[in-house]
Amino acid sequence: DGYKNTQSAWLSPDSMIKRVNFATVVAEGVMTINKSRINPKKLSQVFDNFLSKPTINIVKNTEEKWQSALMLGSPQMMYK
Repeated sequence: DGYKNTQSAWLSPDSMIKRVNFATVVAEGVMTINKSRINPKKLSQVFDNFLSKPTINIVKNTEEKWQSALMLGSPQMMYK
């Protein structure tokens, strides 16, 4: 019957974990045809004006292989 349109459905811990896990899978290239990772530098250029300063700082100080997942799973990507 589609996605629920309620705050509790989107902001529950279970929902957030599922979205972060999905972001990690996408960032790792597991869901692509060529199995290549998303380039975090290119992704950060796309979201440069969208991500908050704290998120950008966390991403920059994290191992590169996790950076795309952190951007896709960031609080700014959780808004409806």
